[in-house]
Amino acid sequence: MIKQAIIGAFNTHALSIQSFFVYIDSKFFSPKFGKLEHLTVFEDDSFKAIVFIFYFALVLGSIVIYYNRTLIGALPRALAKHECFSPESAKSLEELGLAKNAFIKFSLRFGTTFRRIIGCVDTRQPADAVDENAAESGENAARGRDIEPYDGTGKRYKNNFETDLFYIREKYKDATAIRFARKGNGILSIILTAVIGIIAVVLIFKFAPVIIEMIDSSITTDGGTLN
Repeated sequence: MIKQAIIGAFNTHALSIQSFFVYIDSKFFSPKFGKLEHLTVFEDDSFKAIVFIFYFALVLGSIVIYYNRTLIGALPRALAKHECFSPESAKSLEELGLAKNAFIKFSLRFGTTFRRIIGCVDTRQPADAVDENAAESGENAARGRDIEPYDGTGKRYKNNFETDLFYIREKYKDATAIRFARKGNGILSIILTAVIGIIAVVLIFKFAPVIIEMIDSSITTDGGTLN
């Protein structure tokens, strides 16, 4: 008896939540078009889908900017502050106060764009193999491509963040300074983008039908031109 009462209460609560979201969707996120004679493409859900695609793309863009400027941008800013522009002046993440930043460690994996900008010095290797570029020759070096050092087994070098030192490659010095100069507004920028964006979506769904209906009614049937 008690079990049935709990299940009934849960189902009622679930239906109430579902009804709430259905109401919100119907009230704010369902553009209501009148009878359209020419611009019939707006009578289905395609317009709604297009608007939401732009909205989520905008939010995603703000997340990417936050990731680049705030989360991983702390490394190039710290390296520039300490003037780490060569293997000789390279510093560890511990020295830069970034040893616990998992995002930076992830971004420094082999093959990423960030990894090509940031040089690595393996302090466990002999001095003549410390600089990644020094041991490179032939076609790869001629193209200017930075190749990871290899260990004795032929495997690609895997960073040891306790001992490895990092620096900004000289050829990327200016570009890096411009790209990562600003820290950004952090997580607040994502929240503002999401909130302002959703307000814009509501306004679009409210006023777009009126504008589209006006355009549709002004289209003539004898040439497809506007009156």
